[in-house]
Amino acid sequence: MKRNILIICLVMVLVGLTAGSAFVASAADERATELKLMDMERRIFIDKLATQRESFEDKARRLETKVIQLERDLEHSTSGFDTRIADLRSHLNERVDDSASYTNKIFAIYTGMFVVFLTALSFLGWRTVKGWIEGKVQELSTGKLEEIVTEELVTKVIENKGSPLIKKIIDKLEKEWPAQIKSMREELLTKAEQGLISQFDDEDNEKLKNVVQDLQETETEEEYDYDDWMLKGLMEYGERKYSEASDSFRNAITLTTNKDKKLDAIEYTANCLQLAKNSSEAEKYYKQYLESESVNNSRAGYDDVLGNCAGLLLARGAREEGFRKLEEAYRVVKQHALMLELLFYEYAHIEGLEDRNVKLHNIKKLIIENDRSVNFTMQINVERAIADGHHNHELLSDLERVICAKKDAEELEKYEEWKQA
Repeated sequence: MKRNILIICLVMVLVGLTAGSAFVASAADERATELKLMDMERRIFIDKLATQRESFEDKARRLETKVIQLERDLEHSTSGFDTRIADLRSHLNERVDDSASYTNKIFAIYTGMFVVFLTALSFLGWRTVKGWIEGKVQELSTGKLEEIVTEELVTKVIENKGSPLIKKIIDKLEKEWPAQIKSMREELLTKAEQGLISQFDDEDNEKLKNVVQDLQETETEEEYDYDDWMLKGLMEYGERKYSEASDSFRNAITLTTNKDKKLDAIEYTANCLQLAKNSSEAEKYYKQYLESESVNNSRAGYDDVLGNCAGLLLARGAREEGFRKLEEAYRVVKQHALMLELLFYEYAHIEGLEDRNVKLHNIKKLIIENDRSVNFTMQINVERAIADGHHNHELLSDLERVICAKKDAEELEKYEEWKQA
């Protein structure tokens, strides 16, 4: 009985131990499984962390790259305007090359142009734009002012002497004008007496116009004296109205008893008549000058009159008298320009070819030294020489134009005779 109980107890103990072992084994398995799951979750979490870290690092790198690029762009945008334009052009070219269709090309071009415009606008700044706008406003204002301030209005203001300031200005001008006219008259007449009429410049001619205009407003021609007619003649001479100028100078001759003044007026009369191609009358006045008892070869302008008279006589076919006057002119000549004229007369009218070549050689030396006879003409001598059978009338004609400053000396290089002179 006891034995059976013991066996039963042992069996129960064994069963309990077996059940306990199974429970312990099951619990161990569950724990191991749980540990495996935990380890797997840990590894997954670590992997996720690593992936996220890589992602964050990649984003950080990309952000850093963008920051660097932005810094470069910022530095590049602050560089010179020319560099910016060059980059934009390069960018536009790349866009155009990469575009697959015509529409994309057009879009890229217009986009680039807009960007360039904005960049230029930014570069120029608001001040430039503002200045341009103000300039346009000023132009419009000026145009409006010109519409308001008409010639009629100015005339009325002057006639009525307008405001006190305008009246003061006009009164001052009216007071000073006679003195200015007198000063200009004296200056111009002095130059004329010195034979400097050929050296009158634009300023002198403008003064002549003012003086003569004032003269015409204050006097009638019947009231003109010697100086008045001389000034009028000088103005007409400057305007190349040689016939009218000769008439004015002839009027001056009759209004003076001063021998020097009379000779001046005779000289200018003869010169103007020659320029007006009135050769017979010009010859008469040249001879009147040269045959005057009060003239001598030391007088200013005497050599010029003698040379002009010689040229005129040769052009009119009076060879013997013309060459005699020419020799007289050679003895008293004081000006290189006149010497050039005398040599030309000989080259045009002497008959020997060898003698002509000698004269041409001397002419060339003076032309190379830039001597010229400005505001003069020897065309009548050219015409006479050609009619008399001059051997090289083309060179003769061009030579006259060069001497009288109507043509460049380089034009003569086409002639072999000139090259060999």
